Amino acid sequence: MSSSREKGGKTRVATYHALESVFSARWFLLLRDSLIILAIIVLLLAPILYLGKYAITDWWEIDFNVFNHPVIHSTRWEAIKNSLILSFKLALYATLLDVALGIPVAIALQKDIPGRRILDTLVNVPLATPTSALGFATLIFWGTRAGIGGILGLQTGLFSLDELVGGNIFGFPPLLLLAHVSFTFPYIVRSVSAVLEGIDVTYSEAAQTLGAKSFTRFRTVTLPLMAPGVFAGAILAFTRSLGETGASIIVAGVFVTAPILVVEWKAEVLIASAAFLSIILVVLACISIFVFRKLMGAAFARAL
Repeated sequence: MSSSREKGGKTRVATYHALESVFSARWFLLLRDSLIILAIIVLLLAPILYLGKYAITDWWEIDFNVFNHPVIHSTRWEAIKNSLILSFKLALYATLLDVALGIPVAIALQKDIPGRRILDTLVNVPLATPTSALGFATLIFWGTRAGIGGILGLQTGLFSLDELVGGNIFGFPPLLLLAHVSFTFPYIVRSVSAVLEGIDVTYSEAAQTLGAKSFTRFRTVTLPLMAPGVFAGAILAFTRSLGETGASIIVAGVFVTAPILVVEWKAEVLIASAAFLSIILVVLACISIFVFRKLMGAAFARAL
């Protein structure tokens, strides 16, 4: 019996050594890297490049439907500009609110407070919930008498689908903004929490020893050190809000964001026009990420 066990053990060891030699071989590492690059190209880059090719080859249709239609002229181009402006305003305002809400929540999650685990779970709920469900929940709670309107004794909801707050230039639809904040703020919380967990508490303790008040310690020590996490979360929140469709369709009302416009044009079989707007969204998202990364790099350098 013992000899058979010994033999089985030697066989397993030999198998492990053989697998280790294969997985460590230069040809296997090259094959692994090649497959990863191929997967990125096929799954991510190829659809985007094909989208650009499609728009170029069908430019005549884009020019006809978007810029030089004999009946509506350049109305669709104006619709593109207005939808992009609204989408960027929503993404910017949502990101600012996410930062304002997310930083205190992330700090609270690092402390031993009552209900910490419940709060931590609640932060994850929007990440696991379909955005259309979040949008519908936002509509019911904020936009109807069945929600907060009834609690406050109103005949309608606190906000309506066609309501615009702040004027035409800086204004925003409140229901759309609330929906976008609901599913983007966890990105700030998670990014900041990850950075806070890695911050050495001796910096703050040293500042406290030197007589710095709590807010001064936060402003001069904690905030600069967690700046990279704030910017990383802001990138995710901004781009996530910019491309949101599910919740936006539910609470948009009379307003049209750029992703909603893509869906509408696809439904109207204006495929080339939808492709044109999709390319604009991809380019603007890439530019936004590049700018955010530059700002994040500068903030990280200052933190060091």
